[in-house]
Amino acid sequence: MPSPRSLSSRCKQLALLVSLMAATGAVQATAVNLSPLSLAMVDSDRAVGLTVSNQEREAALLQVRVMRWRQEQGRNVYEPAEGWLVSPPMFKLEGGSAQLLRVLRRQIKPVEHEESYRVFVDELPPADAPSTGAVRVLMRYSLPLFVQPARAILPEVYWTLQQCGDQWTLLADNRGQSHLKLLGYHLVQRGKTLLQTRTGLLGYVLAGQSYRWIVQEKLPVLGSDQGLEIRMQSGQGDMQAPVTVIRGSAACSAQP
Repeated sequence: MPSPRSLSSRCKQLALLVSLMAATGAVQATAVNLSPLSLAMVDSDRAVGLTVSNQEREAALLQVRVMRWRQEQGRNVYEPAEGWLVSPPMFKLEGGSAQLLRVLRRQIKPVEHEESYRVFVDELPPADAPSTGAVRVLMRYSLPLFVQPARAILPEVYWTLQQCGDQWTLLADNRGQSHLKLLGYHLVQRGKTLLQTRTGLLGYVLAGQSYRWIVQEKLPVLGSDQGLEIRMQSGQGDMQAPVTVIRGSAACSAQP
């Protein structure tokens, strides 16, 4: 079983493998749906439900785990989480059927700031799999799980645009007590839009942590950062905030 730490590189390798094998018609994979796509609990909750359904005719053997989720040097890191149970943790899901899971906390206790986890659903190879000559692609699915304080809290994110050579990086530093779910953004200066991303999930900035994105779109020459701001679409609604610009050696040394 691959470590969740290597999830990003594994996904890239898997995508390459699937594209190569698809050309030969030799790929078999199970289509598993998760509902809902994000889990949230308040600190007084004991459990939350998750439905896993198999859209294919072929059965799938699945294992479910909860991992602690944090962000380090602008990247996602996953570690084993203590104090959690999944019922059932492993099961066979027949084609066209669904299974309701319960994700449970062993101990109910107040939390001062939001806690972040990921629920990983891994497909396991069946012990009696026949040898057909086809390649079986084992899939991994994950979704976020947040445990929130009873009182409503909001993220407090500070934004920095860093230029190192020809590369621009957008750094988000969340000093608040809840996550930011980023669904798209504009960079605007004095009312003029400098760039606009696609609309869709770009990622999360966890409570008390930071995350970074490589700016894929081409930026115009910035004479200064005066009046530069980011206008976001987020899971908490539309937001805007000022953006600081750092260039040269200071920006390069700040990047991991």
